[in-house]
Amino acid sequence: MYKLTIPKTTMQTYISGTQALNVPDETSGDWHFYTVWFSPFEETVTLYGEGQERNTNEIYGTFGIYDKKAVLERYGISSETPEVYVANHYRAILDLAYCCAKRKRMNPVIGGTMDYFDTEEQKTMILELAAKMLDVKYLAEDEQAALKDWIQKESIHIYRGEPYDV
Repeated sequence: MYKLTIPKTTMQTYISGTQALNVPDETSGDWHFYTVWFSPFEETVTLYGEGQERNTNEIYGTFGIYDKKAVLERYGISSETPEVYVANHYRAILDLAYCCAKRKRMNPVIGGTMDYFDTEEQKTMILELAAKMLDVKYLAEDEQAALKDWIQKESIHIYRGEPYDV
Protein backbone atom coordinates (compact mmCIF):
# COMPACT_ATOMS: atom_id res chain seq x y z
CA MET A 1 0.00 0.00 0.00
CA TYR A 2 1.24 3.47 -0.89
CA LYS A 3 1.63 6.11 1.76
CA LEU A 4 2.76 9.72 1.55
CA THR A 5 6.19 10.62 2.88
CA ILE A 6 6.00 13.40 5.44
CA PRO A 7 8.97 15.79 5.51
CA LYS A 8 10.00 17.80 8.57
CA THR A 9 7.34 20.37 9.42
CA THR A 10 7.24 23.35 11.79
CA MET A 11 4.66 25.89 12.88
CA GLN A 12 5.94 28.05 9.99
CA THR A 13 6.26 25.27 7.35
CA TYR A 14 3.31 22.93 7.47
CA ILE A 15 0.94 20.65 5.55
CA SER A 16 -2.12 22.42 4.17
CA GLY A 17 -4.53 22.43 1.24
CA THR A 18 -6.37 19.27 0.23
CA GLN A 19 -4.19 17.06 2.38
CA ALA A 20 -5.01 19.09 5.50
CA LEU A 21 -8.72 19.14 4.65
CA ASN A 22 -8.56 15.34 4.82
CA VAL A 23 -7.26 15.19 8.38
CA PRO A 24 -10.04 14.99 10.98
CA ASP A 25 -10.56 18.35 12.69
CA GLU A 26 -13.28 20.42 14.41
CA THR A 27 -15.27 20.91 11.19
CA SER A 28 -16.58 18.51 8.55
CA GLY A 29 -13.62 18.89 6.26
CA ASP A 30 -13.26 16.46 3.41
CA TRP A 31 -13.97 12.74 3.49
CA HIS A 32 -11.32 11.26 1.20
CA PHE A 33 -8.66 10.50 3.82
CA TYR A 34 -7.46 7.21 2.36
CA THR A 35 -7.63 8.45 -1.24
CA VAL A 36 -5.47 11.47 -0.38
CA TRP A 37 -3.05 9.96 2.13
CA PHE A 38 -2.57 6.57 0.49
CA SER A 39 -2.51 7.70 -3.15
CA PRO A 40 -0.30 5.84 -5.62
CA PHE A 41 -0.01 9.13 -7.56
CA GLU A 42 1.53 11.28 -4.81
CA GLU A 43 4.84 10.60 -3.10
CA THR A 44 5.09 13.47 -0.65
CA VAL A 45 2.91 16.09 0.97
CA THR A 46 2.79 19.67 -0.25
CA LEU A 47 4.21 22.09 2.27
CA TYR A 48 2.99 25.63 2.77
CA GLY A 49 4.57 28.52 4.64
CA GLU A 50 8.10 29.75 5.17
CA GLY A 51 10.39 29.03 2.24
CA GLN A 52 7.54 27.55 0.18
CA GLU A 53 5.84 28.73 -3.00
CA ARG A 54 2.55 28.89 -1.05
CA ASN A 55 2.91 31.14 1.98
CA THR A 56 0.21 32.99 3.93
CA ASN A 57 2.22 33.36 7.14
CA GLU A 58 2.48 37.13 6.75
CA ILE A 59 -1.31 37.32 6.80
CA TYR A 60 -2.25 34.63 9.33
CA GLY A 61 0.92 33.88 11.31
CA THR A 62 0.54 30.48 12.96
CA PHE A 63 -3.26 30.64 13.14
CA GLY A 64 -4.75 27.19 12.63
CA ILE A 65 -1.46 25.26 12.61
CA TYR A 66 -1.36 22.28 14.99
CA ASP A 67 0.71 19.17 15.63
CA LYS A 68 -1.48 16.41 14.19
CA LYS A 69 1.02 13.55 14.43
CA ALA A 70 -1.18 11.57 16.85
CA VAL A 71 -4.25 11.99 14.63
CA LEU A 72 -2.35 10.80 11.55
CA GLU A 73 -0.91 7.84 13.45
CA ARG A 74 -4.44 6.74 14.44
CA TYR A 75 -5.18 6.49 10.73
CA GLY A 76 -2.00 4.58 9.87
CA ILE A 77 0.26 7.45 8.80
CA SER A 78 3.62 7.42 10.54
CA SER A 79 6.41 9.96 10.46
CA GLU A 80 10.03 9.90 11.53
CA THR A 81 9.71 13.49 12.74
CA PRO A 82 8.69 14.30 16.33
CA GLU A 83 5.82 16.58 15.22
CA VAL A 84 3.69 16.85 12.11
CA TYR A 85 2.28 20.34 11.77
CA VAL A 86 -0.93 20.49 9.76
CA ALA A 87 -3.34 23.33 9.01
CA ASN A 88 -6.83 23.04 10.46
CA HIS A 89 -9.70 23.29 8.01
CA TYR A 90 -9.98 27.07 8.35
CA ARG A 91 -6.32 27.61 7.50
CA ALA A 92 -6.38 25.02 4.72
CA ILE A 93 -9.28 26.79 2.97
CA LEU A 94 -7.58 30.17 3.48
CA ASP A 95 -4.35 28.82 1.99
CA LEU A 96 -6.21 27.34 -0.97
CA ALA A 97 -8.20 30.55 -1.50
CA TYR A 98 -4.96 32.57 -1.48
CA CYS A 99 -3.36 30.29 -4.08
CA CYS A 100 -6.50 30.40 -6.22
CA ALA A 101 -6.66 34.20 -6.02
CA LYS A 102 -3.01 34.41 -7.12
CA ARG A 103 -4.01 32.42 -10.22
CA LYS A 104 -7.28 34.40 -10.54
CA ARG A 105 -9.09 31.07 -10.75
CA MET A 106 -11.26 30.35 -7.72
CA ASN A 107 -12.85 27.10 -9.01
CA PRO A 108 -11.05 24.80 -6.53
CA VAL A 109 -12.60 26.62 -3.54
CA ILE A 110 -16.07 27.34 -4.89
CA GLY A 111 -18.54 25.94 -2.37
CA GLY A 112 -15.81 25.58 0.25
CA THR A 113 -17.80 27.30 2.97
CA MET A 114 -20.72 24.93 2.45
CA ASP A 115 -18.63 21.78 1.94
CA TYR A 116 -16.17 22.08 4.81
CA PHE A 117 -17.95 24.04 7.53
CA ASP A 118 -21.02 23.08 9.51
CA THR A 119 -22.45 26.13 11.26
CA GLU A 120 -23.31 29.63 10.15
CA GLU A 121 -20.76 30.90 12.68
CA GLN A 122 -17.99 28.80 11.11
CA LYS A 123 -18.98 29.89 7.61
CA THR A 124 -19.03 33.55 8.60
CA MET A 125 -15.66 33.21 10.31
CA ILE A 126 -13.97 31.79 7.21
CA LEU A 127 -15.25 34.67 5.08
CA GLU A 128 -14.12 37.25 7.64
CA LEU A 129 -10.69 35.64 7.73
CA ALA A 130 -10.52 35.50 3.92
CA ALA A 131 -11.31 39.22 3.74
CA LYS A 132 -7.98 39.89 5.51
CA MET A 133 -6.25 38.93 2.24
CA LEU A 134 -7.84 41.91 0.46
CA ASP A 135 -5.10 44.20 1.74
CA VAL A 136 -3.15 45.54 -1.27
CA LYS A 137 0.16 44.24 0.04
CA TYR A 138 -1.00 40.62 -0.18
CA LEU A 139 -2.78 40.48 -3.54
CA ALA A 140 -2.67 42.52 -6.73
CA GLU A 141 -5.82 44.34 -7.77
CA ASP A 142 -7.02 41.63 -10.18
CA GLU A 143 -6.26 38.92 -7.61
CA GLN A 144 -8.24 40.87 -5.01
CA ALA A 145 -11.15 41.10 -7.45
CA ALA A 146 -11.16 37.30 -7.87
CA LEU A 147 -11.08 36.76 -4.10
CA LYS A 148 -13.73 39.39 -3.42
CA ASP A 149 -16.03 37.81 -6.00
CA TRP A 150 -15.52 34.40 -4.35
CA ILE A 151 -16.27 35.81 -0.87
CA GLN A 152 -19.46 37.46 -2.10
CA LYS A 153 -20.67 34.35 -3.95
CA GLU A 154 -19.94 32.10 -0.98
CA SER A 155 -21.79 34.47 1.33
CA ILE A 156 -24.99 34.37 -0.70
CA HIS A 157 -25.53 30.81 0.55
CA ILE A 158 -24.90 31.79 4.16
CA TYR A 159 -26.82 35.05 4.33
CA ARG A 160 -29.90 33.90 2.41
CA GLY A 161 -29.23 35.82 -0.77
CA GLU A 162 -27.46 38.80 0.78
CA PRO A 163 -23.78 38.94 -0.19
CA TYR A 164 -21.12 39.51 2.45
CA ASP A 165 -20.03 43.13 2.33
CA VAL A 166 -16.30 43.27 1.67
